[in-house]
Amino acid sequence: MERLDFYTLMWLFRSNTTPVFVPTDECKQSQIVMRDYYSPMIYFAMAFYIFMCFFTERRSFLRGQVQTPKHPNKRLSISTRIVNYFKRYPGLPIPMNMLQYRHSTVAYAAEYVCAFNLIAGIFTKVYGMAMVFPVAPVWLGIMYKIFAICLVALTALPPFLCITHGGLICWIVGIIYCGFQAVLTVISLIRSTCMGLDFITQKVSLQLPTLIGFTYLLVYFCEAVWSQRKNLRNAIWIGIPINFKTYVHKNVSHVRKLLWPKETYQKRVIDARQVKVKCCVNLRTIWRSVNSESGGFTYPAGLIWSLSVSVLLQHFLLTQFLSSVYGVFRRGKRSIQAQYLDVPATIYENIAVENARRVHQYVGTNVTDPTVLRKMEFELLYYWIDVFWVCLLIATSLAMFTNVTNVFRIAVHYQQLCVDIYQHGFKIMPQLQSWLDAYKVTRGTIIYPSYQVSAMACGFYLQALIYTFIFLFLALVVSLNAFTPFDFFVKWIKMWWPSLLLMTAFVTAQQLAIRFLFTQHRGKTYGFDNIRALQLYTFLCSFYNVFFGVVSGVGRTLYCPISSALVISRLDVSPLARPIQSLDTGHLAFLGFLYMDVLKNNPTFRVFLWILLERYTSAEDAHLESALLAEVNQFFATIRKPNCLLNAKFHQEPRAATNSLEPETKSMVPKSDENLESTTGTSTANEARRKRSRIRWFLAYTLIKNPDLLKYRKSCSDRESDWGTALIFEKLGGG
Repeated sequence: MERLDFYTLMWLFRSNTTPVFVPTDECKQSQIVMRDYYSPMIYFAMAFYIFMCFFTERRSFLRGQVQTPKHPNKRLSISTRIVNYFKRYPGLPIPMNMLQYRHSTVAYAAEYVCAFNLIAGIFTKVYGMAMVFPVAPVWLGIMYKIFAICLVALTALPPFLCITHGGLICWIVGIIYCGFQAVLTVISLIRSTCMGLDFITQKVSLQLPTLIGFTYLLVYFCEAVWSQRKNLRNAIWIGIPINFKTYVHKNVSHVRKLLWPKETYQKRVIDARQVKVKCCVNLRTIWRSVNSESGGFTYPAGLIWSLSVSVLLQHFLLTQFLSSVYGVFRRGKRSIQAQYLDVPATIYENIAVENARRVHQYVGTNVTDPTVLRKMEFELLYYWIDVFWVCLLIATSLAMFTNVTNVFRIAVHYQQLCVDIYQHGFKIMPQLQSWLDAYKVTRGTIIYPSYQVSAMACGFYLQALIYTFIFLFLALVVSLNAFTPFDFFVKWIKMWWPSLLLMTAFVTAQQLAIRFLFTQHRGKTYGFDNIRALQLYTFLCSFYNVFFGVVSGVGRTLYCPISSALVISRLDVSPLARPIQSLDTGHLAFLGFLYMDVLKNNPTFRVFLWILLERYTSAEDAHLESALLAEVNQFFATIRKPNCLLNAKFHQEPRAATNSLEPETKSMVPKSDENLESTTGTSTANEARRKRSRIRWFLAYTLIKNPDLLKYRKSCSDRESDWGTALIFEKLGGG
């Protein structure tokens, strides 16, 4: 009888065994194939995009000024109206407002979750051409997959347009489209239950995130229609985002906090620290840091969808990989069970200590009977199949946990970086200005979210491989030392334990001597004590420290790849050394994305932008995008009383506009202008003086950095025509 060799093992795991469940032909024919629905959805997406073009204003029209007609009461002809219409329309609808606005961050992330099957198709054969042309070369198959994924991605275009553009028509289209997709996904999952456990597991891992995303978007569009139920006539074509008020309030609160007296701010911080619960402080702090969005910070949509899709992609890869490996192992175990019926049936019986001691008798045995020897080989192989499966299961789960932890760390680190840049500028990260240019910033803005998803997938596989190797090595060492005569680890410990003990004692004594004998004040002051003894000790121990340097070098060789593998999925941290970090394209993409985000969405910058745009909304001499117009109006509605909104006569009534300010805002108005309100009676003279000094310092710094704003000062000659903007600047410190 032949021995167990490599070819026998390959045939063992590739053998054709009867599956547990055989689906019927009716069950196979009842399955919903999404390929049949892709063509009509692609045609609908293209038609809907063209339809939205005729209701999207051009960028040139938004940037230009409105030309008043020479004869306002004269009725225009049809040809003139058509020409004017095509001067204003059609524009190019953008699927996603990722750079300028933060209104529908979660909705955008949910839509990317809906398109999860497109991203997962990169790692599967769903969009391959094996069914179309099985004998195609590899390069042609890759090109076909890229083209297929790009084409199928058009099916996700209508929900994106409905979220970005808004309006009753878009919301109704979004409700119908998302409802149809959700119902189709549910029916597909229900019909796949007759195909067996393996098939339903694969389908659930692929389509369940899609179902969750479409369900959230269905609720989102219904909420948008319900929130505008009293103003549907004015929101037929263009709608206001449903959560823009929260974003405006966060920015206004951040700017107001910057203008608080220092003592009040410190008191509030101390009060907040006193109510902190001590139990589970670290976990609560991380979760609070992710959810707080303090300092006027809000998460960008690109970061949210990349992290959420990364977690879902890891779950998909985990289930797909484990199901594939389990199928291979199950075929091998069934082949062994078909030949030897007395092997343990369950995994618990197989990896038990008694069975492990019995099957390892093959190692070092002197049996010559080929039948008995072959049976012992198969029993040992059967045991190690389950051991490998347990190690692989623990390793992949640990890799999944590590990457999910990295997701939260990326979110917290991104928030900390943005808040620090808001407060201290780019000096806290010099590499943003030394490594980046305009091209790299634009490139990072485009590619970072996709790179982050791919980095998470690569990190998952690499970490799973390292963890599997570690657990298999430990299992091998324990098995050889516990169940075989080759107990090399125990013998090595018995031989080397005196040396290990002496090395540990020497290192400990050296550290104690350095701290208490050779450093001033027990290592707390920079300075040397006992200089001559220090020089003598350095000479004598330099030869011994060479050996410890070798040990340190070996440890560095081991933990450097492992530590790099743990952070390989985090593009915010480069695993490379600082001199060559600029070669890390993923890290550069993150820096470019961060640079553009802090420039466009700095809360102080957004508030000043709203202030500068006030004269355009009141005088109506230029057009603004609907989202930006909603932000400006909500900003001025926030800093004034609810019943005092903007009007065209604001520049003619400066005192009336100042009287409409809230009490907290009135305390920020300087006393030097007689036409403005005085500070509140509760503030003392010293507090008011400190407040004015701080506001004037902010004003001076702003004017130095922005010389174009000098024309809005009241010392400027043409200030009388810009009362509206000037008063807002005075309110924030322009005395």
